[in-house]
Amino acid sequence: TTQADSAMERFQHLQAIGKGDPEAPKQMKKLRASVLSAPEDPVHHFRLGAFFTQHGYLDEARDKMAKAAQLQPPAALLNQMGGLMLNARRPQDALTYYRQAIDTEPTYLPALVNAANLLSSLQRHAEAQPLYQRATELAPQVPNTWYFLGMGHLGASNHPEARKALEKALSLCAPDHPLRPQIEAALGSVR
Repeated sequence: TTQADSAMERFQHLQAIGKGDPEAPKQMKKLRASVLSAPEDPVHHFRLGAFFTQHGYLDEARDKMAKAAQLQPPAALLNQMGGLMLNARRPQDALTYYRQAIDTEPTYLPALVNAANLLSSLQRHAEAQPLYQRATELAPQVPNTWYFLGMGHLGASNHPEARKALEKALSLCAPDHPLRPQIEAALGSVR
């Protein structure tokens, strides 16, 4: 019954969109024609998926994102798709897209960090650590990568390694760096 109620609610929502507007059926016909004749382009499917996400149609969004992913988009687009799914509270879908981004471009730092952070938040620290490590290898002079590595170790209760990474992050920060207070606070919590 839950599924039927949900379908009925969506149907009623769609019916209400054009109610009273004589142009609505014409616009719907144009929209339908443009969707059906749309190019097989990952960006197009991504945009439709983002639209569906915005309006709460998560199953439809997921379908469009899956279609976009099949068309081998660039890592940046896959990473964005992961972010949308994470914002829609679909962490497993988000992780799938982050991993596809990494597979597409193994040196794409945002996807490495996003996947690692998500894995850490899911308490899957053993899977997150190699991704954090790769991020620090790719950007050894960027304090954020060391900070994230330290926070990953801290989440896994690996305090000695957390301290090393956080101290490295702090050593790379200028005195006025916006991340500095967070690093200092994290170091204060390390035993």
